[in-house]
Amino acid sequence: WDNVTLKDNINCAGVITSDNWTPNQFSGVFHGNGKTIDNFVIEKEGHAAFFRKLQGATIQDLTFGEGCSFTSTAPVDDVVYAASLAGEVRGGVTITNVANYGDVRISQNATSGAMGDYLGGICAYFLADSDSRMTGCRNYGDLTYSASAAGTVYCGGVAALAATKVGLTMTDCENHGTVLFDGTNSTKVDVNLGGIAAIANTVNFDSCVNLGAVKSSTSTTVTGATNIGGIVGFMNNACGTITNCVNGEAGSAKGALTNESSASGVVRIGGFVGSIISKPIDVTGFKNYGPVTNNGAVSNWTALGGVVGNIGGVADVNTISGCENHGEVSNTKVVSRVSLGGVVGMIQKANTVVAGNRNAGKVTNTGDAPAGIGVTLGGIVGRIEAATNGENAIRDNANNGDVIFAAAGAEDGTMLSGVAGILGGHAGNIVDKVYQPCKLTIDNCSNTGKVEKTGAGASRMYVGGIAAFLN
Repeated sequence: WDNVTLKDNINCAGVITSDNWTPNQFSGVFHGNGKTIDNFVIEKEGHAAFFRKLQGATIQDLTFGEGCSFTSTAPVDDVVYAASLAGEVRGGVTITNVANYGDVRISQNATSGAMGDYLGGICAYFLADSDSRMTGCRNYGDLTYSASAAGTVYCGGVAALAATKVGLTMTDCENHGTVLFDGTNSTKVDVNLGGIAAIANTVNFDSCVNLGAVKSSTSTTVTGATNIGGIVGFMNNACGTITNCVNGEAGSAKGALTNESSASGVVRIGGFVGSIISKPIDVTGFKNYGPVTNNGAVSNWTALGGVVGNIGGVADVNTISGCENHGEVSNTKVVSRVSLGGVVGMIQKANTVVAGNRNAGKVTNTGDAPAGIGVTLGGIVGRIEAATNGENAIRDNANNGDVIFAAAGAEDGTMLSGVAGILGGHAGNIVDKVYQPCKLTIDNCSNTGKVEKTGAGASRMYVGGIAAFLN
């Protein structure tokens, strides 16, 4: 058990090199004392970080300067970690006021690990087995994944993976750097990108902010799922609270969330989270100002929302309440099927309450619609496909943003399409080509935005002030 206090700033130029630095485990208390470690430039296989692993540690008041960079070039034990502070975090750990200004990369030279790649601004892999906390952590460096992916990719502005069995709290954490996937993906590998965390399980987020662009942009086709979120890319088995978090900044283009990659897998993008699967989550008081955009040709389905891209697979009740979206939600390319919502893109196989939210951003589709498509645009929710006997509620919501379908060409398909001020379309889950019954309540909602269908459209497309179709 170590107790370390930095007495002065440290300039590593000419002293620390990739050849003479081996990241090691640390257990104890590390007092950064407000000092800066600068010009720490590391290119390593496996763990490219200051510490290889934190085990039951406390780290506080430490800065990595602009001259630092952390690059992982190859897997060790079939996994890749790159971060400023630590590759792995285990046990009960407290990290307070740690800032990183250096770039973090998993390089194009890396043939990545089949067990996954973890790229984080502060920590790569945070898996605690007791109460843990990250408070006041800031990332300003750019995160770039350019390797050949053999396993799932996780890139997060503060932490790639944030998870614990008993509870991890991330409070007042910020990302200002760009989170970019421009690697190659030739197998069915998922890509998860988040401004604060790529994936989160059993995490409480409070007052976290993302001001960096989060983007997938590769010349190859992404064959697995793509999940992009301003705060979290993907939430799986997640129980926790989400309060007062923000993506983007009013009056600026900060916090832009974009898919520019061609994809044969699903694409899910949300101001707070791209996709929520399994256990329920409550998202409260979130604000999004960043644009949420798909510019990539997607042969599978796409769900984009100002707060949540897609909610699915949950029997218990999710709640999205008191949130605001001010960013434009848009699809510009041909997509096999697309659902766009000012608050939630698509609710799928879930029981969800969407209450007391406001959308002020435009919701637009300009991508052509091929045969078989279902295009649904809603000022609050794009589409609901609930499980048999599922129950959803949309109440006390207000839409002020324009909702516009403006594709140059479209063909009739097997699925209904809709454009509406509150809900683009409601359908039961499809079983053997038959819609199953499910309950929906729409109560005390208002729309003052323009609802418009221009372009070719399709004969099975409906337009409504509140809802386009209720099946």
